[in-house]
Amino acid sequence: MIVISKKVLMDVARWFVYFLEIVFLYALERSYNLIPEVFGGRPLILIPAFITIAIFEKEYASMVFGIIIGCFLDVSIGNFVGIQAIFLFIIGYILGVLFTYFVNLNFVTFFFTSLIIIPLTFGYRFLFFYIIPGFNNVQYALLYHLVPSVCYTVVISPVVYFVNRYVAYWVRFRKAGA
Repeated sequence: MIVISKKVLMDVARWFVYFLEIVFLYALERSYNLIPEVFGGRPLILIPAFITIAIFEKEYASMVFGIIIGCFLDVSIGNFVGIQAIFLFIIGYILGVLFTYFVNLNFVTFFFTSLIIIPLTFGYRFLFFYIIPGFNNVQYALLYHLVPSVCYTVVISPVVYFVNRYVAYWVRFRKAGA
């Protein structure tokens, strides 16, 4: 008979909630009528979700969720499949190690991490999806699409942080309390 501990069940439950959140945010991100466009930019809600999952989980779970979210982002764009999954895989490992062993987890460190990771993510997207394919109006795309999208994504990232913080702490509290 296989015995599964309560800790394992709570971890799986938390990961399942994260996965449902990823699917919900992907659907929300792809439905153009629900989230308004601001100055020509739309947010990538999955990036703050990835950052919060990566800082609340250990490095291996962060890498797995980096691959999952990267695949969702790859499917939504359609070319260079796998680039975002590999990038988020590496960033997930780095964030998982940093926040597990070296950095205190609070809103300020999350926000500073977002200020680094979100522009970095949009930067490699700009490189692989605009510059390398030879997009004609690169400056226009940068100024009127990517920069507003980066700002919009940074502004909405605290909402995703507080939702995931509640999920992570609620499951950990339930695990410790029982």
